[in-house]
Amino acid sequence: MKKNTIKTAFKIIGFVSFLFMFSCHKDKPVDPTPIDQNEINQCYYSKSWDSLQVKNAILGVWNWEYIWCELGGNNTQYKGMSIELKADNSINVKQNGQIVQSSKWKINKLDETHYGIYPDPGIDQMQGNFIICSDVIGFNLGYVDGCANYFRKIK
Repeated sequence: MKKNTIKTAFKIIGFVSFLFMFSCHKDKPVDPTPIDQNEINQCYYSKSWDSLQVKNAILGVWNWEYIWCELGGNNTQYKGMSIELKADNSINVKQNGQIVQSSKWKINKLDETHYGIYPDPGIDQMQGNFIICSDVIGFNLGYVDGCANYFRKIK
């Protein structure tokens, strides 16, 4: 009887140890902000921009990456969205490769360091001033609604 009790105790201890060993294994946490805001800011503010430089920098196709909201965290509610800004000041908005909106756009200088892109008709994800660095652009309406939308250039 004593041998069976000891065997059972060792089995239980072994099983609990096995569970404990695997329950302690943690994957690296996923970065909730795939685009580093500080890096973009440093890059953007390290340059002196004019309207022509801004226009040339923003031309192309941009995939929506994520939205960051002060109160709502990060999410991917517009996954599959892309915008194409063309030299003729036209813009196509696509959802999963299908054009869902076409607009005309213009650039406005908002202050000494900030510009805004104004599509007509408007595009929610492009509201506010923007910062750009290489292949990333962020449209920041945080001063109004607490949110910023980020896109990555694909061509």
